[in-house]
Amino acid sequence: MTVYLLARGCQKITKLTSDNVHRRYTYDVRTHDPYAALRHPGYRWALACHIVTILAAQTQGTALGWLLYEKTKSAAALGLSGLIMFLPVLILAMPVGFFVDKRSRKHILLTGIGILTAAAFAMMFLAETDSPVSLLFLAVGLSGIGNAFLSISRPVIMRDSIPDIHAENGANWSSLSRRFSSVLGPVIAGGMIAWTGAAATAFLLAVFCYFLGFIFSSRIKTLPRPSSREPMSLHALTEGFRFIGRTPLILSATLLDLFAVLLGGASGLLPLFAKDILHVGATGLGILRAAPSLGSGIMAVILAHRPPLKRAGLSLLFAVAGYGIATIVFGISVSPALSFIALFLIGTFDAVSVTVRSTILQLFVPARFRGRVFGVNMIFIYSSNELGDFESGLVAEFFGGPFSVVLGGSAAVVLAFLFGWKWKELRELKRMKIIQEPV
Repeated sequence: MTVYLLARGCQKITKLTSDNVHRRYTYDVRTHDPYAALRHPGYRWALACHIVTILAAQTQGTALGWLLYEKTKSAAALGLSGLIMFLPVLILAMPVGFFVDKRSRKHILLTGIGILTAAAFAMMFLAETDSPVSLLFLAVGLSGIGNAFLSISRPVIMRDSIPDIHAENGANWSSLSRRFSSVLGPVIAGGMIAWTGAAATAFLLAVFCYFLGFIFSSRIKTLPRPSSREPMSLHALTEGFRFIGRTPLILSATLLDLFAVLLGGASGLLPLFAKDILHVGATGLGILRAAPSLGSGIMAVILAHRPPLKRAGLSLLFAVAGYGIATIVFGISVSPALSFIALFLIGTFDAVSVTVRSTILQLFVPARFRGRVFGVNMIFIYSSNELGDFESGLVAEFFGGPFSVVLGGSAAVVLAFLFGWKWKELRELKRMKIIQEPV
């Protein structure tokens, strides 16, 4: 996907320190290089690791959802797997974030991929041997531990692999790559399950992709950074929480995403919709799971081609409201085509939300505790995604899948209006500038 953009004039750069002191710089960006981040070898290896590990996670997630629902026929079981995946992240996010800031980030990344490889292999073995569901949940918990290491260290390493001035370009490539893998993984997994009649082959593909990720990550060479021997303490561990708490813009954007996805998520119930409502089978499940990522990918390309959003805050609020409306449409649909379109739109609106939130994090978080802030961010992300699946599954168990999804979508719409009314910092956020780090 070739992107050639011509920037205009000189772009003013704002330096924002933690005590709200502003200084101004100018940076000449008359000629924009869309491949600036890719010209750094460390970033190329990190991006390759990013692509294959996301592909592995999406393949594994599709196979796991299908296998669990096939074994249990229970929406609650689908939700429980999300809860089990989330708990290790909740427990480990702060200490892993601390060590990402203070120790070897590369070693933490390799450890996470190694654990994920073992978990995917265990799932493959359990699927092949028709083992009890309880053992499958243990493998899900192991995968959650690996995710805690990988998901916190990977974005920080990708950010460290390039100079500050190319951070925004690197974020664009990371976002596009995530969408690509998120489209491809579910489609491949669904096709493999339909072709073989079993989920074990999809888990095998996940093992292979994680193994490639381990090889790619071992080749990463990040830029030098100051070392620190700060001891672990409660004060040091909670620095990420305190920074977010005293930065209203980051706090409001993060909480909005947390509650909107927590209440409005429908992805955890896709196996139920594919089998019992839309009757599209494993292949249809893969296509449905790919639909949001396809919408996200197309929107990410559009956003990359256009100038920065002039009213970023309002764009985020309208995107969350659109996400909720599309979720409601999916919940009431009994047509596979309409359901695909609704999921496509869910991904499209989510891409706008993710772009604004990730840019805020990239530009406003100092490097000295970036790992801890990303650790807190992962708690919020997993809270919304995995706990959202648990909440949706629990409601669906008692009231049905469509009611659960429609209720969640309605909540997302209401939240968008409430946050827009409550948080002036978010509502009035305009075009975001590149932020220089405090020295």
